[in-house]
Amino acid sequence: MLIPLKSPATPAGALPKLTTRETDVLDLLWAGRSNAQIAETLFVSQSAVKAHVRSLMTKFGTQSRLETIARAHDLGYHPR
Repeated sequence: MLIPLKSPATPAGALPKLTTRETDVLDLLWAGRSNAQIAETLFVSQSAVKAHVRSLMTKFGTQSRLETIARAHDLGYHPR
């Protein structure tokens, strides 16, 4: 039985609109930081970081942190 793939939340080739905090989190994900390290750097809770990571995965239509970074790169995103 084949399971249909979830369609991306963002049209192909379009970079989703990110909040400033999502951009901060994406930059730190790109740098290989853990949730705990991101939380410490941004002075937020780990649960807030998890919520931002989930939001990023939804916006990019991805299932993992690594896939999110790869999709962002494919769409032309580069960390600040």
